[in-house]
Amino acid sequence: MTKKEIGKTVRQRKKKNKPYRDISERIGRLHDKLRRACPLDAQGYHSPYDHEDVFQETVIHVMHDIEARNKTDDEFINWFLYRYSMILFQTIKDIKQLKEIPYYANNQQAQEQEAENE
Repeated sequence: MTKKEIGKTVRQRKKKNKPYRDISERIGRLHDKLRRACPLDAQGYHSPYDHEDVFQETVIHVMHDIEARNKTDDEFINWFLYRYSMILFQTIKDIKQLKEIPYYANNQQAQEQEAENE
């Protein structure tokens, strides 16, 4: 897999629009409830990213999401949890995809030599 292919499949983290101030204020007001609502004990999650990183990415993502506006607090918390689980799922997929990439030239040369020897 080449670097160009990696860039096409790994989730893009940069947002195009500016964060909405009202959503940011709501996240600040509901921060403790949001943190308690997010599951921190997912099984089978091994990566350099921990659940705090996923939580912070979710905060950034939701601040830019116009669909998070005009919701009651309960609906907003459910929307945040939905986005949290989606970002966690995508992070796990990204890490799995990156593990499949041959990083070192020596590994590639060894694989080529094994293929030639067969």
